[in-house]
Amino acid sequence: MGGCEQRYGVEIAESVNAGDENRNRYEITPVHHLRFITRYLKKSRINKNDRIFDVGCGKGAMLWYFITEIGFKEASGLERSDKLCSICRSNIEKWDINAKVINGDASEFEDYDEYNYFYLYNPFDATIMRKFICCLEQSISRRPRTTTILYVCSLFKGIFEEHGWKSVSEYKKNIFHTKESTILCKEVQEIQ
Repeated sequence: MGGCEQRYGVEIAESVNAGDENRNRYEITPVHHLRFITRYLKKSRINKNDRIFDVGCGKGAMLWYFITEIGFKEASGLERSDKLCSICRSNIEKWDINAKVINGDASEFEDYDEYNYFYLYNPFDATIMRKFICCLEQSISRRPRTTTILYVCSLFKGIFEEHGWKSVSEYKKNIFHTKESTILCKEVQEIQ
């Protein structure tokens, strides 16, 4: 995403404290994790019906990336911080992309039904992750579909696995690097 800030006049790189002990600070996705996710998505052959949702979207850099570099027709994000939501909305307007950001809390938000891909970059602690997974599971029960989680810095992938999610791909830079990325999938037969 290098050069994006200068080219579009947007703010994405600077880290920001989320202002809540249960949520992690905003940081841009490290390039080696971005390459891992990109390889997976390119193999997945994204089509016009696929929709992606960035949980904890921060300043919206991944919304831009998913649309301009991966080929999603639209992208949505959820962000609890008013400050980050404001920056994200401004960035979306400058990028002129088909994206939206919702100011809300992942532990309470329930409108995931239209999405089959979800991106998370370690946005919050285990307590909120459990609540998010419950909301997502309810969505999958309402509207059965195969769903993929792109999870960078996957500290709580075990919580997903407890709910029947399967790890389909993992990336760890090296044995000394603690931040790994995991692609998790839940295959559900869609009702026709």
